[in-house]
Amino acid sequence: MHLPDAVLSLPVVAGTSLISLAALIWSCIKIPKQPRYFFELACMAMGLFLIQLLALDFSWQFLGAALAGIVLGPFRGVLVVAMMIGFHCLVGRFSWIHAGPQIFNEAMSVWTGWAVYHLCGGFKRPMLSAIVAGWVCVALVWTAYGLELFFSGAEVDVNWSHLLLPGIFEGGATAIAVALKRLLTPAPFFNGDVICPTRN
Repeated sequence: MHLPDAVLSLPVVAGTSLISLAALIWSCIKIPKQPRYFFELACMAMGLFLIQLLALDFSWQFLGAALAGIVLGPFRGVLVVAMMIGFHCLVGRFSWIHAGPQIFNEAMSVWTGWAVYHLCGGFKRPMLSAIVAGWVCVALVWTAYGLELFFSGAEVDVNWSHLLLPGIFEGGATAIAVALKRLLTPAPFFNGDVICPTRN
């Protein structure tokens, strides 16, 4: 979701930005401190950024947060979406003022996508789990966007009826990407450094 300038109130921007900063620090602490890891994460962030640019040109919705959480795990996934938001800000797609709220929304989606994927069966039912995780992430971001507008005293113009098609697109895109990852790289996903290990 794209937040126009001067829409969110200062308390909402400050609160979500502080939570985003805490999430980024926690994620940096949890991953290996090696330059190659950050380079690989930056490459994936750039890939998601380019896909989003294409999706926006066609008025599609593609967050990529669920995919990042599923493939990389929540800690690496949070760093990837933060870098992706940074790329958007650098080219003027997003406002730096709202980078904090954008990262907050995407980071929630990373953790939610990762959790939903595993709750739905994960590697036992990868396609179904990815579809559900992608759709839930779209619903979560729309909800967060509406709440941020509400607590900012702005008009809540979220059209909930639009959740169906964007959710289906996000879920399908996430499922296809997960299937391609499993096909091209049979190594386990990078989720073993968090709550429970996973296997291909």
